[in-house]
Amino acid sequence: GLWEDYTSIPQHVATLQLLAIHSLFIYAGLSTYFLILVPSVENPVTSRSFDLNTYLLRGWCLLECWARFSKSTENVFVAVGSIEAMELKPLHQ
Repeated sequence: GLWEDYTSIPQHVATLQLLAIHSLFIYAGLSTYFLILVPSVENPVTSRSFDLNTYLLRGWCLLECWARFSKSTENVFVAVGSIEAMELKPLHQ
C-alpha cells in the first residue's frame, strides 16, 4: 500500500485523527510505498510557513518516518516545491 502523510491522517475529525496518529506507526511501517508530501505553503490565518523543515520538526512525522525507515528506505519519495510546481524525488538518488 501507499502511505501519504496528509491523506493518511484524518484532518477534520479530532477523534479520528487521534486514533490514526496512535496507529500510524503500524500503517506507515507496513507500507510498500512511502510518500512525504511537503509543499512550501503558508497558513493564511497565522502566516506560518510549512515545508520539509517543519515536517521534520513534528513528532508524529518523525514517528512515521522511523516506522517506515526501520523496515526499508526503498520506495520512499519526497514531493517538495510550491503547490503549482511540485517535484517528486526519490529519497535515494
